[in-house]
Amino acid sequence: MKKKIVFFGAAVVFIALALFGLLLLKSTNKDKYKPDYTLKEYSIEKLPEFSFSINGNEIKKNIEITKEVLEQKSVPVYEFSKDIDNNWETVTNDYIGFTLKDILKEYEFDYQAIEFYEVDRYSVRFTKEEIDEDVYVIFYRDGKPLGEVEPIGLMSFSDKWNRSLTDFNYIFLYQSTQEEVPSESDTNVDESDRFDR
Repeated sequence: MKKKIVFFGAAVVFIALALFGLLLLKSTNKDKYKPDYTLKEYSIEKLPEFSFSINGNEIKKNIEITKEVLEQKSVPVYEFSKDIDNNWETVTNDYIGFTLKDILKEYEFDYQAIEFYEVDRYSVRFTKEEIDEDVYVIFYRDGKPLGEVEPIGLMSFSDKWNRSLTDFNYIFLYQSTQEEVPSESDTNVDESDRFDR
């Protein structure tokens, strides 16, 4: 009888510890991408006019993201300060922008990789897992436009190398992380629309 009681008690303790561990893990994952900086909402009305396109093999028509789309989708824009380590010193910059993840989730895109293009065709690629709450479309850095030709740029603050682009105007979504950059002949992309805007 005593052995049964001890066994039952041990089982209860084991289950309680297991549940505690699951709750702790859930809490840890929830805060995985919690920004280490304070976000303050910024008025969309104060933003400059802008536009960038989203396309992909599974997207039938270019999707244009504009200031009006942000308003319609109620995508929040933030101003915040962020410490940036440029390998020889840490500097603090002030930014205004919105998280790319907020706009992508509005369209429920199915993709595994995403490539961002500047107007001069330079590009950077991210996997879906790398698009977290620290990847921003940026309008201003320290009060000055981030872009020189286009009014927006891209910055990944969670990335070790702080991958960034200025003057970006085009996004392409891939179904596989191994897909190559598509040509105009095998997709609905208009190359002139992609780069000559």
